[in-house]
Amino acid sequence: MESPFRPYKSGSLLHLRVTPNASRDSIEGCVEGVLRLKLRAIPAEGAANAACVRYLSKRFDLPKSRLEIVRGEKSREKWIWFKETDPSVLIQQLDKILSE
Repeated sequence: MESPFRPYKSGSLLHLRVTPNASRDSIEGCVEGVLRLKLRAIPAEGAANAACVRYLSKRFDLPKSRLEIVRGEKSREKWIWFKETDPSVLIQQLDKILSE
């Protein structure tokens, strides 16, 4: 599996594809280095972006202030910056999440 995390500035960058209006919030897996995420939030007025950051911060046990959307605010394809977080640590956490 190609990792969706890459080193970036003083942290990690996550390549993500979000599907809004889903029946539940969930991480669906990783395809070709892109993490697939489904969210119940609608894609209007930043609701899906806020839900995305909130959900990822909860799943990776990080404060929301450590996550920032750096690209794709108006797109399903997003790049999320995990500030001051090592990619190898996030990869281990993702493996654990996907095995649940």
